[in-house]
Amino acid sequence: MKQVISAAIVAVCSVLPAAAEVAAQDAQEMVEMMIGQQPARYDSPLAAMQGEGDLYDRLKNGAVNDHGMGLWLLYGQGAVLQANGALSGAFISDMEAVYGDDPALLLGALDRAPWLVPTTCYFLGAGFDFEGRGGAGREAFLALSGPLITAALAEPLANICLEQIAAPERPELK
Repeated sequence: MKQVISAAIVAVCSVLPAAAEVAAQDAQEMVEMMIGQQPARYDSPLAAMQGEGDLYDRLKNGAVNDHGMGLWLLYGQGAVLQANGALSGAFISDMEAVYGDDPALLLGALDRAPWLVPTTCYFLGAGFDFEGRGGAGREAFLALSGPLITAALAEPLANICLEQIAAPERPELK
């Protein structure tokens, strides 16, 4: 448990400048999720599920600058860490569109928080297999975005990202 708490603190500190742009209760909820606790601001698991979706929407809508994008991607890391299928599905469904809106913004956030690369690129790649797509569009995406990813990220990170897009595997986070 101590390792999980330490990892959550490190995660929040890595996007610390963004902390000023997120409500204190939202930041607390993100940390509680990362350490596997029901958020304290909700009185029931059902309320927590609804609140989780609301927080996802706020963070996604705030992913319009470097700090906001970092927070949204951090929330995705928490979804994988907690094996949260519903929240992971939301990220898988939305990641390609968010990337397409501003590839440089998303890739810049990954460059500054490289430990988010496996999860973010997993979401991006998994979207091509989501809801019956059967991989449609993956080859064209890689042909167009591969050079952007290679230019934006250091070589080992770019390779990890491209591999996750080509053949997504849920990252094992501890």
